Amino acid sequence: MEENRRKVAIDLGKANVFSVVFILALLLIAVTAYFLLWPEQFAKETFRAMVQFDWMGPLILMMTAGIVVHELIHGLTWACFAEGGWSTIKFGIVREHMTPYCHCNAPLSKSSYMTGAFMPCLVLGIIPTLIGFVFGSLLFP
Repeated sequence: MEENRRKVAIDLGKANVFSVVFILALLLIAVTAYFLLWPEQFAKETFRAMVQFDWMGPLILMMTAGIVVHELIHGLTWACFAEGGWSTIKFGIVREHMTPYCHCNAPLSKSSYMTGAFMPCLVLGIIPTLIGFVFGSLLFP
């Protein structure tokens, strides 16, 4: 019996716009929830420190490292499901959109692909946010 396979590609321009809107919406929800749980964290001193620009260098470094880790998480997850493992994973940057990417050259099932697509959200988003909520840490959410 022949498997029902088709190649699917994502429009990176649309994906970038969707990502920004989605992340901003989630950030608004998380910050609102965090404020309701830990209002003392939002003291004037906190905001005064946030307006200073001495944190911009570390923030840019953390974001760059976060992008690399994000793509590695995709790759590691897909490598677990792909026949051929890590050798089927490729990384790069689409210069037209300034978008880093991770690609698996081996066919993946829909559930395997979706698992790999979701893992950075879980590892870098949901888990740190929950930790931040529990411990009242502004560094996590």
